[in-house]
Amino acid sequence: TARAPSRGAVAASNSQRTPRGSTSTAMSGELAQRSRYLSRKEEVDDDAFVERNRQRANNWLSELAPKIWQMEHERPYFIRAKLEDDRRRKRMAEMYRNMPTLPFDAWCVVRKNELSQMGSMSPTCSRRVA
Repeated sequence: TARAPSRGAVAASNSQRTPRGSTSTAMSGELAQRSRYLSRKEEVDDDAFVERNRQRANNWLSELAPKIWQMEHERPYFIRAKLEDDRRRKRMAEMYRNMPTLPFDAWCVVRKNELSQMGSMSPTCSRRVA
């Protein structure tokens, strides 16, 4: 009684060197002949294989990349809103970063002058200012 080979044995025998067809016409005859009997690991380790795949990936990415720049009003609303929020946040941060500080004593003098011009008799500043 002959037993059928287990799945592991079949997979192991299939993962060994199997003939592979060449899909690239750029490969030389010798390289194509040599790659027909390479394992997958040896095949992907080849510099020519890596370069072909890199070129293929670059071509694919260039096909998917947007071809033109869109003007502001042509962009979708959510992108325009996001960009406007970013610009507003940067403007506010710049404003606060460049804002000069006012010492309390100087503020108190200014506040007393404002209140006295408005006719209020009770200034809110309780520190004694010379």
